[in-house]
Amino acid sequence: MKEETLVPTGTKNDPCHYYNEALTHEQIALRLGLHRATVARRLHAAETLLLALARQDMRDNNW
Repeated sequence: MKEETLVPTGTKNDPCHYYNEALTHEQIALRLGLHRATVARRLHAAETLLLALARQDMRDNNW
């Protein structure tokens, strides 16, 4: 098993942002025994939900 490393994901607006190395859709699918397209759809749905929740939280807190 490969040791987790921090990977820079910096952008122009956030140059210091780091995250643990991401798995590809194929790696997730293999680990879960799912088709790659199923994993991609589920990840997209989760991302969409998290963004909606973040926007709602910002509205609720008058950001």
